[in-house]
Amino acid sequence: MSETLPSAQPPASERLETWKEIAVYLKRDPRTVQRWEKTEGLPVHRHLHDKLGTVYAFKSELDAWWNQRRVELESQCDEEIAADEAPTMPHVSTERAAAAPVSFFERHKLLVGTLLGAALLTAGYAVVDQWLTQVHRAKVKLAVLPLDNLNKDPSQEYFSDSLTEQMISELGRLQPDQLGVIAWTTVKTYKGSGKSIKQIGDELNVQYVLEGSVVRAGDRVRVNAQLIEVEDETHRRVEVFERPFTDILNLQNDLAVSVARSLALELLPEEKTRLAQARPIQPEAYEAYLKGRYLWGKRRPQDIQQAVTLFQEVVAREPQKALGYAGLADALSTLGFYSIAAPKDSYAESRKLILRAIELDDSLAEAHTSLADILYVYDYDWEGAEREFRRAIDLNPNYPNARQWYSVFLVLRGRREESFQEIQRALELDPRSAAINSDLALHYFYTGQYDRAIGQARKTLEMDPTFALARFWLARALIEQGRKPEGIAELERILAEQPGHILAQAILGNAYAVSGQPGKARRVAREMEAMSSKRYVSPALLSLVYAGLGEKDKVVALVEEAYQLRDAMVTRAKADPIAAEMRKDRRFQDLLRRIGPP
Repeated sequence: MSETLPSAQPPASERLETWKEIAVYLKRDPRTVQRWEKTEGLPVHRHLHDKLGTVYAFKSELDAWWNQRRVELESQCDEEIAADEAPTMPHVSTERAAAAPVSFFERHKLLVGTLLGAALLTAGYAVVDQWLTQVHRAKVKLAVLPLDNLNKDPSQEYFSDSLTEQMISELGRLQPDQLGVIAWTTVKTYKGSGKSIKQIGDELNVQYVLEGSVVRAGDRVRVNAQLIEVEDETHRRVEVFERPFTDILNLQNDLAVSVARSLALELLPEEKTRLAQARPIQPEAYEAYLKGRYLWGKRRPQDIQQAVTLFQEVVAREPQKALGYAGLADALSTLGFYSIAAPKDSYAESRKLILRAIELDDSLAEAHTSLADILYVYDYDWEGAEREFRRAIDLNPNYPNARQWYSVFLVLRGRREESFQEIQRALELDPRSAAINSDLALHYFYTGQYDRAIGQARKTLEMDPTFALARFWLARALIEQGRKPEGIAELERILAEQPGHILAQAILGNAYAVSGQPGKARRVAREMEAMSSKRYVSPALLSLVYAGLGEKDKVVALVEEAYQLRDAMVTRAKADPIAAEMRKDRRFQDLLRRIGPP
């Protein structure tokens, strides 16, 4: 489809970028506005980017369209209300139904708001609109605890853990406006904790907990699941799901639908279609996929390399399924982020794989998140990345990584308040994730709030003393505060625990230089240069050492080299305080214009 443009575009402030933004502006749900586009001529435009379509609309055009069609559409709403009188909510008792999400108001918020607003005029309308917004945003929150491995075989632990993670992903996308699901990174900390359902529910601020067990017997898998209401620890639903391993995707779907029914959730039409289309999968392929995700989650170089091999096996066995391509793309991108592989061997290959995954399944929020990351750190396409981040969040607002990575993207663009909002939403979904907590420290660092960055980094290290990135941001904030010896000590500790940690090594070289230890700084530069003969070393990181030494010509040459290689690290140059002096150099300014953000 070619791009559709209005004859005279309104200003950018009038532009709405996603179906969800359009729906919120019209006070309807996304399904209704999509139907209106097809049947009522709702003025929505389309833009193609690398064969991926995105939508946008302008407020002034929507206002004009609504004014022309108000009577007809309100009549349609009346008919919908009549059809929805006395709605039924299966599997929920009468006294508990009131606590469930009220889908009626979600579907008819526009009509109710319009009629009541007309009756109560200006003063009353604000109160009604606020009340309806609260109803619209009301969510049930659920935690899925790690499944018990009844096989009692430690070598099968990856299976029960990865299956739990996949179940969380399935539940999170069913009806994200009505159901919030705590992420795997947080719930796995409760494995073997011995805490009661009430304790867990109170700590995670959830109303329901799903717990259970899994056992493999030959070629069959059986999952026992109990949905428990936290308030009184009563079992809302107990079910047993048993399928052949080849049908494990349908087993996950059946469990997700069972939970949705128990909570009186109205599934999105696209989710109903997707759940009905699950096809058998080769047992060997899915087992390799689960192992790959398990290893990738450890974020250690040797584990990521093993994950790459496993995901390659998945793609070879199931070339028509998106999950293998998405897993392989994530693993390769991670190798690029940690400078384990060159950008052309990591991000470039990852982009091809992600585009293939989206071609096979456009509904994967995970794939759109990965594509967004690649677009700005490798292609330096900041606008394209923004569209993909919004697309991912629109598809699954419960996916914490989308909000976490979008937060980093926003703070690099200088949009501080939006960045803070997104990282806070990510923490609501995954409060015990060391990576997300560490990125809150990153947010404070890039917004110049060094005291808060130090406090947040230390809080993260209390959760996981081995999480090097949290110690990295602690060191950086201490150095920017002028507490260079303390910062240097933290960086040296990282390298003692993880030799070859290239990020810590580069910042340490800079810190030596700016603290009056040029000999040590040059030694670090020589070590990094020697290392580059054995593995990829980012020229942008090496430039940091020479920036501390004041060798501007060397810095410009290295950053130019990094730009030509499409190195991800140069995307930080416009925001990072370590490059403040270099940003005064005209040659460096020219590089920044090419790299972005705009």
